[in-house]
Amino acid sequence: MDLGRAIRAAVLAAPVAAGLAAPAEAAFTFTILEQGGDVVVTGSGTLNLSGLNPGGGGPVPALIKGSAAGLTTAGDITIYDLVSGPASFGSGDELAATSSFGDVVYLDGAAAIIGVPQGYVSGAALSNGMTFAGASFASLGLTPGTYVWSWGGQTFGDTLTVQIGAAVPEPASLLLLGAGLIGLAATRRRRPGATA
Repeated sequence: MDLGRAIRAAVLAAPVAAGLAAPAEAAFTFTILEQGGDVVVTGSGTLNLSGLNPGGGGPVPALIKGSAAGLTTAGDITIYDLVSGPASFGSGDELAATSSFGDVVYLDGAAAIIGVPQGYVSGAALSNGMTFAGASFASLGLTPGTYVWSWGGQTFGDTLTVQIGAAVPEPASLLLLGAGLIGLAATRRRRPGATA
């Protein structure tokens, strides 16, 4: 088999290998980034609430609280309990957002509860965001990393993820990138008239 065929075979096999190596995506993800002197939070996804018990609810403001893994956009919520995950994602006290928009999603990791818009239908799309103007991870007391809450097990389970800072590429993705670069370098060296 010549090098060109070997590279084509590797390129065609890469998506299959990556799919097997990558973990499942979270159903709903909050991504928190420092952008232009602000901290910007965006959220999107769906939530399967099967098997969770609804509790109280009511209006909540847009805020973040690293010391209690607390994060919410503004709106009227229904609370669900019995989620498991980290009790904090930093040391910060409760701080109000400068602005927020979209569907309310509430997380209190210390109390093991989440909240969704009142009348939310399990599995419906949610999208939101908020800004903390003039803030940084340090001023908000946030520790960069990936934090995951889950519930329900394999039968009807789901997850909510908070990603603080840019996600680090998975080892499988880095391996694929490295293999692609090596293959590209090899084809350049084998081509007649090519210079290194």
